[in-house]
Amino acid sequence: PYDFAPMVEDIKKDVTRKVKKLYEDMIEDINKKKEFAEDGIKIRTHIFNGRTVYSVLSASRDYEIDLIVMGTQGRSALEQLFFGSTTSEVVQQSTVPVLAIPMEAGSPDFKHLLFTSDYGPTDLPALDFTMYFAGLYNSSVKLIHVAKASDEKADLLFRGFKDMVHEHIKYKKLTFELLYSDDLLKAVTEQVNKHKINGIFMVRYHHLFSIIGKKHSKEMSQSSKVPVLVYPGKKESSGSNVVI
Repeated sequence: PYDFAPMVEDIKKDVTRKVKKLYEDMIEDINKKKEFAEDGIKIRTHIFNGRTVYSVLSASRDYEIDLIVMGTQGRSALEQLFFGSTTSEVVQQSTVPVLAIPMEAGSPDFKHLLFTSDYGPTDLPALDFTMYFAGLYNSSVKLIHVAKASDEKADLLFRGFKDMVHEHIKYKKLTFELLYSDDLLKAVTEQVNKHKINGIFMVRYHHLFSIIGKKHSKEMSQSSKVPVLVYPGKKESSGSNVVI
């Protein structure tokens, strides 16, 4: 029988060589940009063999990464997070925040951010992280909670959470809104379109991801250019290291 092993190894070596050259060209282009020309950016590159999810999560642990950045293509970042993808798997298992940036996003300026709250126990540390991120871009941040029905209990819970946030976080460009809808993704997408949001921040709650199920919203495709950051709520980050 014919031995394909040498040919496979040659192909792997050729692919590795091409990827390394691609990385070198990308880093050179980045450091040519005027905003990075003076100091440059410290970028280390690594090429892994094997399953993408395992490799990304292993790298984030081994190099003590504070933020994972992943590109998405095809479906919107929201769709990929809720309905399955490599990015979704990383989000579900990562112990650090994951920023999913659609290919169509270009170079987002993150001037208007949307934070979706579920009144969960890790919403405050996630908000702290969001405020840190917002401060880098002088962003406005809109915090929303989506309730299924309008009633006095929903209003009281929202007011209580709003007061608690004000006690812990001082950020002038932070606003709040209580929304009513039985379709979370549709409500979020409407906010994205109405307020020209260019960054969605949310906390990873497994029950939230599971209740979305497989129900697609037509409006969701309109937010395909909006990056989504998912915070695990288990470890605060200094934001000093990034893995892509």
